[in-house]
Amino acid sequence: KGVSFQCCPSALIYRRSIAKDVLGTDDPAEVQAKLDSWEKFEAVAADAKAKGYYMTSSEAEDYRVFSNNTSMPWVDENNTLQISPEIQAWMTQAKDFSDKGYTINADIWSDECTAQQFGDGKTMCFFGPAWYFNFCMGNAQDPEKGCMGDWAICEGPAAHYWGGTWLLAAAGSDNPTMLADVMNTFINDEDVCSKLVENEAQFCNNQAVNAKYAEDPNFGSEFLGGQNPNAVFVELAKNIKFENHTIFDQHCTEKLQENWRQYCQGEVTEDEALANFYKAINERFPDVVTP
Repeated sequence: KGVSFQCCPSALIYRRSIAKDVLGTDDPAEVQAKLDSWEKFEAVAADAKAKGYYMTSSEAEDYRVFSNNTSMPWVDENNTLQISPEIQAWMTQAKDFSDKGYTINADIWSDECTAQQFGDGKTMCFFGPAWYFNFCMGNAQDPEKGCMGDWAICEGPAAHYWGGTWLLAAAGSDNPTMLADVMNTFINDEDVCSKLVENEAQFCNNQAVNAKYAEDPNFGSEFLGGQNPNAVFVELAKNIKFENHTIFDQHCTEKLQENWRQYCQGEVTEDEALANFYKAINERFPDVVTP
């Protein structure tokens, strides 16, 4: 059994100074109104490009916004691979953004991508939960080259989530009482959960504690220029969908992004990218029927 000590609604994390230049405002409510659909997001990407910015630093940056809202699983009841309309929409956007120079063709964990988080970066939007901007945006927090406080969050085109850190108990453990106590402490002890929020910038897995900080007018994030992240995440958590998930998800996601990036970069044709993707799926899951 297991439990996550984090709740991970994910937000659009935008650079305030770039938003001001492109949108004329850095106010989260106003930015959200200008980016609350994919049509608006893609139109703003063109405006950002015209001013010398990238909308995202990877064509896969917003992938999870699409994949978390998919209408069908990767593999159907007949063990046949299928690409949902939502994933196909991301594929279309990824190629379009690449062709038009709205994004950088880089893995989201690459140095090329994360370098865009420095103060001299030209990327407007990243996507992630609380753990992403407090743990994975170290370049933005660099005391000399970063841009601490020049960020804010809003929902973006659609609600989504990403990951979580889990406490796991092995079957057959000789001390289940202690394990249960540890797990309960991390999700039910309000003092511990409050410390996770205050000291670790986490969005914890306790609704009462999250609500307390969401309603606190004095609580805010230095990284987000004083914005209260809990006030945003409490609302985003209400809209998360957890549907159509399978054991195939991670492998399909990684291999699709990897092979589709080669197509976006012009290294292979569309047919070759898909053929390579199907081959990668069958190498890992030989019983899955692919086109």
